[in-house]
Amino acid sequence: MRLFIALLLLVTFAVPASAEWVKVYGDSSTHIEHFVDRDTIRRHDGRASAWVLQNMGERGENGELSIRYLRENDCVKGRTRMLSLSTHSHRWAKGDTIVPNTRLPHPEWDYAAPNSVADLLLKSICND
Repeated sequence: MRLFIALLLLVTFAVPASAEWVKVYGDSSTHIEHFVDRDTIRRHDGRASAWVLQNMGERGENGELSIRYLRENDCVKGRTRMLSLSTHSHRWAKGDTIVPNTRLPHPEWDYAAPNSVADLLLKSICND
């Protein structure tokens, strides 16, 4: 009986809670959308990171319709970089996983151009 309860607790707490995606950008002509999971925002020493979901309007070259990635922002310098990503065959990171969650080696910082999607995401994550 104890083993059953232990397994039940393990399964209950191992299942991640569903994300609360908040739309940051959407283009009605291309059907591209970007969302931030506000529950995953973490801040430390002028930086903020969060999980981002991009729904695509058309399939990518590998058949993906969505990309889920961990984005780190330097809120002081206005820079951003992608730390890890996964791609999926359906929107909302559903369907088959095409590229499993992969940590990117040596991600470089890029400056977010004013009024770009990167800038909107940076502001949304840094100013939440």
